[in-house]
Amino acid sequence: MHTWMTELFRPRWKMILGGLGLIVSTSITVSAAEDPRIKALNEFLWTRIAANNVIEYTYMTDRLKEYYGGDKKVKVRRESSVLLSFSYDPGKIEARDGDKSFDVEVVGIWKNLNDHLIGEIDERDTFIQTPRGWFADRIKFGAERPTAKAIVEGFEAPKEYRDSIRVLKIVMRAWADRDGDTAMQHTSIGLGQQFQSPDELRQIFIGLSNPHHVAYAIRRIANTGRDKVEFDVELYEMVTGDPRLISSKVKVGVKRFDSAWLVVAWAPEKSNTPAR
Repeated sequence: MHTWMTELFRPRWKMILGGLGLIVSTSITVSAAEDPRIKALNEFLWTRIAANNVIEYTYMTDRLKEYYGGDKKVKVRRESSVLLSFSYDPGKIEARDGDKSFDVEVVGIWKNLNDHLIGEIDERDTFIQTPRGWFADRIKFGAERPTAKAIVEGFEAPKEYRDSIRVLKIVMRAWADRDGDTAMQHTSIGLGQQFQSPDELRQIFIGLSNPHHVAYAIRRIANTGRDKVEFDVELYEMVTGDPRLISSKVKVGVKRFDSAWLVVAWAPEKSNTPAR
């Protein structure tokens, strides 16, 4: 059982080049956490993050399950993107119908199925009281704030960096999936030699259990020389049980060797981890 609650809070720092403010969570009092409405809302949001199938969702009415699985707009959004992180203000839960239902505004951060961060999406969730407790009965999606497109420097057309970005996306997807073997297949021998052993480089892509890798966003693409491209990438991690995103940055160099493009540089920058 979760004994905490998320609170809408815009941190002082912003995502580079994006204008997309990340959302963090804070703890609340035990009395608020014991509110059955908050418990149901938390469980509903967390199962949407974890579930691979709508049937796995809890705290959802049959009517909403049918709508969520059958309505084209919602179905397409669910198939093409995944709720990654969420936040809401517990002080703004609106009771309705003699306290038999309530509405709440939720801000979600979503990623696509390739683990690329796609931005924030507002939603308004309606819960109703049933003999079994509080259940979500409606999701009304609102404004979308996508991440900004990457700044491109030194290229005339996207086709000029098409092959390098293809390899970058493979490596970044492997990073988000903690798939060290796939990532290493697309890194150069020279990059491995910059570490004490190839296993040390591989561990960078595997990461830790907590915080664990979840998503990335490309912020800058730059032509830095003959057959070499540099990318500024935002990395996102989460701690199990906490809907807050942790942000850091890395510069990734990709170079062509004959017909193959490989990652030749991985230079992390200072972490943007928000203070609690």
